[in-house]
Amino acid sequence: MMKRTTMVLALVLAFGLTGCMEELPVTSYPAFYAPGRYQVLGIRSFEGATAVSQRVGDVLAGELAVAMLDNGTYPEVYNLGQRHMLPEIDLMLVGTVEHFSAERLTRTEQQQAYTVDAEGNRTSQGLQERFLTANDVTLTVSARIETPDGAILQVTAEPITAHVRSDEGDASTPLMSLEECYYRAIREVSAELVRQFAITEGMVSVVGEDTFFIAAGRDLEGNWVRSNTFSIDTPALRVVVKLPPEADRNVFQLVIIAKNKPDTPLKREVFVWRREDRSTGQVFVFVPLELLTQAGTGQLQVQLRSGDTPILRRDLTITESATPVDLPADATSELVPTTPAD
Repeated sequence: MMKRTTMVLALVLAFGLTGCMEELPVTSYPAFYAPGRYQVLGIRSFEGATAVSQRVGDVLAGELAVAMLDNGTYPEVYNLGQRHMLPEIDLMLVGTVEHFSAERLTRTEQQQAYTVDAEGNRTSQGLQERFLTANDVTLTVSARIETPDGAILQVTAEPITAHVRSDEGDASTPLMSLEECYYRAIREVSAELVRQFAITEGMVSVVGEDTFFIAAGRDLEGNWVRSNTFSIDTPALRVVVKLPPEADRNVFQLVIIAKNKPDTPLKREVFVWRREDRSTGQVFVFVPLELLTQAGTGQLQVQLRSGDTPILRRDLTITESATPVDLPADATSELVPTTPAD
């Protein structure tokens, strides 16, 4: 298991500890990444304070170079070993082995021993000692991406730790070897470095009700007044999208459908999410009367889509009778423009 702040935990802390968690597929880009700008990545051996940790740093650099090349973000990847850099390098990944330990843990336990006769009767033979062993490896590293002139573009926010431990057993139990624990720890740390410094595909857990919701407007304190039911007399309704930073530069669709005609979108907005939009969100404004007229029914659904696949859904009802909404008199005047994809 990786002892690190996982994507899920980070988002739980960001959104709060309450609410229904929903899954969002994203392509994660490093903050410094620009298409076509960085073609050649060099990886130096991770520095270690001891001869053992330095050897670990050498192995990690080799494993990471292979993983980065397989990832494909950087067309050329070089393991520099102890060298500083090569002339053609655009970026260099530099790291430190903060801690490394590889131990064979042993302990003794006592257990009751029995003999069983032909009739199945058990006879106590007293206590016997049992010697148990487990293999345990811990690896902690920190790293950064920098340009050839030494400008630091991104650092690991906190040290990355992999802790791999075999099952516990006696001499008759096959255990994961200390060497296998070591290589698993190397691969786990390498995978996390790829996730932080390269483009990766994955799932992000978000608090759905804070990520994608419908609102009538804001109250006097600036808080969104959420509602899923509007009358045709309501001047406008808002659909608010507040995605996590991991969704930066991803393309999404906001689609409104009539429930009785799910294959015919009434409205479609294609937009690119930007990391800096997180504080305010992107807000899409629609007129209830126009939606009702176009749909022919008041039972609608608002969908957030990745490609053509709905990932978050919110039901929307438009009625012909007035529905009181607790808003100050001037709150409905706020209209926030949307940013369509190029």
